[in-house]
Amino acid sequence: GNQYWTESAERVGYIEHVMNDGSIKSTFNEGHMKVEGETAYCVDINTNFKNGYKTRSDASTRMSSDQIADVALSLEYVQQYTATHTGLNNNQKYLLEQCVVWQRLSEQLGWQC
Repeated sequence: GNQYWTESAERVGYIEHVMNDGSIKSTFNEGHMKVEGETAYCVDINTNFKNGYKTRSDASTRMSSDQIADVALSLEYVQQYTATHTGLNNNQKYLLEQCVVWQRLSEQLGWQC
């Protein structure tokens, strides 16, 4: 029911969506996604994002508890890593976190990228 303002305004870097066979499916300029001002992550690299009001859904409707835990632990690891590596700026940190989310989901959901 509730709608949340979701935007990806600040560009953080370019993504090359590379398939397992080495082909490049797409290239795009990724933004720092936020929901009501809080950092969020895209969970489907195959969906084009547009700013606007979105309805929140529970991740458990699309993923198993093991898949959710895997993504969460991988994200936590990256956040701990970037906290101790001061040479990375906030955009680089977010981009690394987003890429890890996609990489884990690609393996779990069979995107082949």
